[in-house]
Amino acid sequence: GKCLAGGVVTSPLTPLGFMGAQLRAGFNMQPNTFLKRDDLLPICGSVKARGGVFEVLKFGVAVLEREGLLKPGEEIDVEVLRAARREGVWEQLK
Repeated sequence: GKCLAGGVVTSPLTPLGFMGAQLRAGFNMQPNTFLKRDDLLPICGSVKARGGVFEVLKFGVAVLEREGLLKPGEEIDVEVLRAARREGVWEQLK
């Protein structure tokens, strides 16, 4: 599916309206205050936007090691991923 357009993550901006006016008054903020809506991103964009790619990979490696399909320090290759699929571990990695 389409997740990122050319590797660029863009989040919609929502004007804060009344809440923005309250924030501006309380925190001496500039007019036209917006909320950056990362919560609306598809999961792959959300992970990239928050710099969580490392955490996702770390989790995948931990699952593969726990299931005995990857030794500590070993690189993940196509054969490891095929074994994960064959052993039913693939579902845990999604």
